[in-house]
Amino acid sequence: MPSVKSPFHDDLKNSQKCCFRKLLEVFLLRCRLPESTQTADMLLKQSLEQVLPICNEDANVRDSLASYCDVPGREDGRYAPFIKTFNSALELMKTLEFPGLRRPSELDIMFHRTDAKDIHNAFEPTRRPDILLVSTLSAHRANEKPIKENDLLFGTKELLRECALNNPSGNFTWNDCLSAQEFSRRIASARPPPPTKYTFDLKEIDPQEMQPLWKRKAAESLGLPNRRLSRPRRVPPSDRCATYGAEMLSRGVYITHAINLVIIDNIAWVLWYDRQGGIQSHGVDFVQNLPYFLVLLAAFQRFQLQDWGVNGDLVSPAFLRHTPGIKGEVPPLPDDTAQFLFKSPSHDVIIDPKRELHWKCTLHGRGTQVLVAHFASVEGLVIPESKELAVKVYWSEEAKENEIRDDLSIDSKGSRELRVMLFEKLNPIHKHSSEEFMKVWIQCYRCHFRLWLHGIEHGDISVSNLMVRPSTGEGVVNDFDLAILRKRNGEPTIGGHVRPGMIRFMALDLLDEKYFAGKVQRLFHHNCESFVWIMPWRLLRNSRLRIFETQGTSDYVYDNSRAERYGFLYDVYELKALPANKAAWEAAVELFWWVKGKHNAALEWEGAINKLRYKLRKDKSKSEAEVDEVTNAVPKTIWQDPSDEATCKIFREFELILQEGWAGFEVLPEDKTRPLSAEE
Repeated sequence: MPSVKSPFHDDLKNSQKCCFRKLLEVFLLRCRLPESTQTADMLLKQSLEQVLPICNEDANVRDSLASYCDVPGREDGRYAPFIKTFNSALELMKTLEFPGLRRPSELDIMFHRTDAKDIHNAFEPTRRPDILLVSTLSAHRANEKPIKENDLLFGTKELLRECALNNPSGNFTWNDCLSAQEFSRRIASARPPPPTKYTFDLKEIDPQEMQPLWKRKAAESLGLPNRRLSRPRRVPPSDRCATYGAEMLSRGVYITHAINLVIIDNIAWVLWYDRQGGIQSHGVDFVQNLPYFLVLLAAFQRFQLQDWGVNGDLVSPAFLRHTPGIKGEVPPLPDDTAQFLFKSPSHDVIIDPKRELHWKCTLHGRGTQVLVAHFASVEGLVIPESKELAVKVYWSEEAKENEIRDDLSIDSKGSRELRVMLFEKLNPIHKHSSEEFMKVWIQCYRCHFRLWLHGIEHGDISVSNLMVRPSTGEGVVNDFDLAILRKRNGEPTIGGHVRPGMIRFMALDLLDEKYFAGKVQRLFHHNCESFVWIMPWRLLRNSRLRIFETQGTSDYVYDNSRAERYGFLYDVYELKALPANKAAWEAAVELFWWVKGKHNAALEWEGAINKLRYKLRKDKSKSEAEVDEVTNAVPKTIWQDPSDEATCKIFREFELILQEGWAGFEVLPEDKTRPLSAEE
């Protein structure tokens, strides 16, 4: 049976790899005391020496780990012995002194089973990690009922350790999750038991081994009705773990990264997710190489919230859930949707997490989130009758080194830096009448043209990025996250992995693997075409057009979008708009004639080049380099010309086509559509 891929499967293809030992050393350095001078290898050696007695002498840990190895069959039978083993080890390590490392954090982490419980406040409510690593306070709140019913035979922490072996009586949210663990099995039989005596030898497993036979989720193993799970499905555990990572990265504006584990039989892989991409460690056998896995947990035990990816400068009250009360009591559950104060260098604003203007679950890339905000008074209150603002938080590409990748000696092709922008709340273009829409749409594409001539190339022309300023009614081209600033020599000023814009509005000849691999340059006419594809989205909104159903950037998605829209081009003349949109739609049809002619010309040119290349190769007297030289000398059409002269010519042609279909429209005078002079 074929694997079921997650929406993030293609993102994982470009994940970078690192040695488990190296990652472990980096984590230990993050826990190092400020005054310590120990190197990474010294910290690791000393930490291994500290945990070795637990591995060799503690009966509870060894017996629980042996029980884990004895469990045959489905992986859900291994959850309890895994949790028991490593929660016991965490308790023992709290009392140890690790030279050069700080004391365990007040988070007081522990593993807890969650495979049959939905995670609340999730983008996809049916996501159920097998095990979560949570703070003791979060575990306490999720098991409030059995704790209240406790007959005092157990202390609270002992009772929590018993509760952790089963699913909680309450629910966890993603803000409770410090790390998610996804289990799968490769070998159904029992595993070899722990060695009689542990040493410091380490054998690492390549991430390519991270493929199970199949995955059975809790609803099936517990006999619960679930139609979607009526047949076993093979789901790569790295895919499932990536969905949890995306949920964790999308929790709020304050998240910088996420750390999860994939566990197959007795092999554990560490997966790091941030907006630059993913990092997968080599695997470690936590049965045969137990000391190394315990040192990993010792590092986790000393992690502060910022080490788990929580930015202290932007954190909302939601993460007070992990902080004990003044007298050590469990504080009430914070309101994850409560407004909170954000202090910027120029203004203090109140951010309202409940009012999301743009927010979606993503794994890599900008992770843009836009929330409603208001100016705050000196007292930290919303100023009465103040106009609404928009706070945009996103991860912009930067040309500086990336810290974690630099520490791991991993190549970095571009890193990201968190940016927070405050601006006037704009209105969507599509909520206006068709006549007003056309007026604003024209203002936007003309603005885009002027910016392009000035070297600012917008990389995501889409309906969500064409807005209206409420105070003036003028069109605004918004969201320059993917813009490229072009130098005078034509070279871009920024590099890295620039992720393309929305598939549904991209030019047809960009919907190709070469473009997504960075081998095709986005030119002015591509963005002109994007402006045209916005028109049916607004003017034919009641037609349920399939061309706007595609999302994501997988091969299937852009191939499907290209096929659907080529079909649309041939049927566009048969589509009817509502009477109120008829005049504007007639103008759109004229522009789609232009789009169709553009693509036909490009296909004819490409066909002629391929025919010439075929004849030259058939001759066999010319080398491949000579064939390339001849074909590259063939004059290119205006559509392949990146010059400002070609840009201006295409813009004038675009306006003349629009004039044919939109009554009363006047094209810009020629002096407004010429390339800029050197002085300009």
